[in-house]
Amino acid sequence: MNFEEFKSLALNPQYLHDNVVYRVDLHYIVEPGKNDLEFSVSKRHSFLYPDLKTVEFMLKRFVGKEMFNKDLFAIYVYELPFNKDVENNLYQRLWVYDNRGDLISQSVCSALVEDIDQSCAKFRGRSPRQIFFQPGDIVEIYDHYNKTVQAGIVVESPLTIEQCWKIRERIKEECIKEGIPAEEVDYNYYLYITDDSYLVADIDNQTTVRTTNVFPVSVPVPDKIRERLITSSRSAQKRLTDNNQNKRMSESTALKRLQSFINLLNSL
Repeated sequence: MNFEEFKSLALNPQYLHDNVVYRVDLHYIVEPGKNDLEFSVSKRHSFLYPDLKTVEFMLKRFVGKEMFNKDLFAIYVYELPFNKDVENNLYQRLWVYDNRGDLISQSVCSALVEDIDQSCAKFRGRSPRQIFFQPGDIVEIYDHYNKTVQAGIVVESPLTIEQCWKIRERIKEECIKEGIPAEEVDYNYYLYITDDSYLVADIDNQTTVRTTNVFPVSVPVPDKIRERLITSSRSAQKRLTDNNQNKRMSESTALKRLQSFINLLNSL
């Protein structure tokens, strides 16, 4: 596989399942936050539709009617294959819209566990137009488990197609060293839906957040909070730089330890 073929798969994943249904989940702000950093959100409505054309029609109604749009935070549209395990918000494809009905993000690979060994489950990076936020952008992070939205600042954007290609090339080199046939390289390529994420810092921590759970700010961010987030971002950037340097310094040492271990096994 050359880079152009890799890029084509990144931009146009070959999904396997045509017999699908679409679930539309509407998430609402349920109460203001106790501070300027956080507020609570919960899924209130969930609808099933047979095709995307119907979904697109209904999105306009949801955004345009007061009975649906009051306190609306986001709309998640899941493409769900029949006869597949779609527990815990698994999906073949996903689109995410803000409360105005504008597309905020969409998935670029399958999240189905049953697809894990298939080409459509591989994350091959995002093109520039698919990356909505850049380092330094103030954003909102939606934590579905805790049902909260929190302010944060982007430290790193998702991997690009070019970056993922370089990772594949490194994997290819390792496969060649191990005597693994060239046709097995893509089987050993290990980036999946969990790797499609932003590195985001809040006031106290940094964490990776799924691309589809990062939103533009919906309320003004006070200057004091913005300054604290910028300070947190700088600290996160420094830790990231230090970790990368330490990783590079330790790689040769780790290889030497591995070789010593192999020599020991051979001597037994």
